Amino acid sequence: MIDIDETTRRKLRSLRLSRFAENFFDLVTSDDYADALPEEVFLRAVDVTDQQRRERNIAKAITQAHFRYPRASLGELINAAERGINERQLKRVAATNWRENPANVHLFAPAGAGKTYIACAIGVAACQAGFSVAYSRLDQLVGKLAVYSPTDQRYEPSRVSCRLPIRKDHQHE
Repeated sequence: MIDIDETTRRKLRSLRLSRFAENFFDLVTSDDYADALPEEVFLRAVDVTDQQRRERNIAKAITQAHFRYPRASLGELINAAERGINERQLKRVAATNWRENPANVHLFAPAGAGKTYIACAIGVAACQAGFSVAYSRLDQLVGKLAVYSPTDQRYEPSRVSCRLPIRKDHQHE
C-alpha cells in the first residue's frame, strides 16, 4: 500500500487528471524511471503536474494584471542605492501576505526613479505568491470606476476586487 502524506493528497485533489495522466505515462516510458518503483513514478508525476499548474496560474495572473513590465523583478533593479531605493524594504513589501495583511502600496519618487518598474515587480512577486493583482494608473482606475454607478447592473466590481490593487499616479513622472 502507498503511504500518501496530506500534502500529496492536497496536490492530487487540485490536479486535473488528464494532465496528470500525460505526465505519468511520460515518466513510465522514460529511461530515467525504468528502475523506479511504481510509487516513485506516481509521486513524481504528482509533483511535476502540480508544478506545471502553479506555473500556469502564475502566468495567467500576471497576464490578467496587465502590468506594463510583466517580467519585472526586484532582483533586477539597477543602481537601487544610487537612486535612493531601499531594497530591503521593497523585498519586505513584496513578501507581504496580502490575505492576512491587506494594505495599499504607495510609491513616491521623482521622475525616472523607477516607480512603474517597482510597482510591477511588487505585483509580479504577489502573483508568484498566489495573490490576485490589478495594476492600473490612477487616471485609468478613476475612469473605470466613474463609468457606472455601483447600483448600475453593468457595474463590474470584479474589475477592482483583488488582494493587491496597484495604482500608479502618472502625473508625478
